[in-house]
Amino acid sequence: MKKLVFVVLALGLMFNCSNNDDSEEVALSEDQIVGRWNLTHQESFGITINDTPCHQQSYIIWNADFTSERKTYANNGQGGPCFITGEGEGSWELIPDSESASGENYRFMGNNGTSIDEKIVFVDNNTMYIEYNLIDFYYVRTQ
Repeated sequence: MKKLVFVVLALGLMFNCSNNDDSEEVALSEDQIVGRWNLTHQESFGITINDTPCHQQSYIIWNADFTSERKTYANNGQGGPCFITGEGEGSWELIPDSESASGENYRFMGNNGTSIDEKIVFVDNNTMYIEYNLIDFYYVRTQ
């Protein structure tokens, strides 16, 4: 009988314990977008464009703590020098279907106050593309 009472008390304490410790916890994402993604190429109307080593330096990092960074590179299209065309750090979130105007499903919010809603399509677990008007940007997961 004493063992039964002990077991019941132990179970009661185990299930009544709170996990609140007044410290702020960051919710982590298990979304399939988490990781580092490097640009492989861009497509427009099914034609591969901008698949140069310069463009392929472009990347996006989507972290599990909802922080993000991105950097894009380009050249003059004629093999000229490579230069940064955009970069930013910030955070990201999923866009609920009810808030999506044209199928956008992710939002990047830059630390500089910019916000970009993006439609990201996963080809498989390691390949995705982002639809931007007439050009699709293809990325592969590297981490």
